[in-house]
Amino acid sequence: MNAQTLISVAISVVAILVISFRQLAWRRFVPRKLVILPLFLLVCGVCLGAAAGAGALVSTAGALDVVLIVVQLALAVGAGLWMGRCVEIAPHDGALATRLRPAGLGIWFGMIAIRLGLDGVAHLIGAHLAGSIALILLMLGVAKGTQGVVIALRVRRAVPEPEPAAQYAR
Repeated sequence: MNAQTLISVAISVVAILVISFRQLAWRRFVPRKLVILPLFLLVCGVCLGAAAGAGALVSTAGALDVVLIVVQLALAVGAGLWMGRCVEIAPHDGALATRLRPAGLGIWFGMIAIRLGLDGVAHLIGAHLAGSIALILLMLGVAKGTQGVVIALRVRRAVPEPEPAAQYAR
């Protein structure tokens, strides 16, 4: 490994740890924040894939690539659904707030570990598209996006509908 690779790995690990542990603190619920991180990860994954020539990889993708990508997609959606259920939603300091329980953080780290393991398997069996770094970012974006959808639906159910205004009541 060269110095550039080590620096990239170190930055990635620090970013994942910061993102991960920030989720454990109570934060005011802001719906747009459910979209920002998943969208960022998806855009980074697409850009990284385009820069790395993923188009050439797609044209040579085989059945093993497709199978591993489907498995990774199912893993990402499943982890996102589960993490979304592990989020606490409660009134906090006069507003609705959310935080991820430690079990959700375990799911997040487990998904990342499994994804990295699948990356190793993909490279060993020659499924280079399924093992691309761009796909890692895409799958993390799918997981966080799915988590955001679950949280939004749970918040929607947790907040009671406003009572009709007096002017509309008869």
